[in-house]
Amino acid sequence: MNFGTAQVIAAVIGVALPLVSGWAAKQTASDAVRAVLLLGLSAATSFGTAFVAAVTGGAEFDWKTVLFGVLTTFASAVASHFGFLKPTGLAAKAVALRGFVGK
Repeated sequence: MNFGTAQVIAAVIGVALPLVSGWAAKQTASDAVRAVLLLGLSAATSFGTAFVAAVTGGAEFDWKTVLFGVLTTFASAVASHFGFLKPTGLAAKAVALRGFVGK
């Protein structure tokens, strides 16, 4: 398993995923709903980047790469949320927008 371009792209996209998760979840949604939504977005990102890399590179689709990508994307998303987005107030602004997931 190589740490290739697909994983790097997924990790970079993971930095913005907390904003997408915050925007998509309603203000009344619990932190657990937002975490599951973030994990789902991380999985979709990793699957998509691995699929595109397999199709454009002519290689086989590798599930190990997808699972590793989910972990790295989710980790970069959580780190960017607590390390940058939450202290600067960007996460709160994303949550203030009208969402559609949650109660």
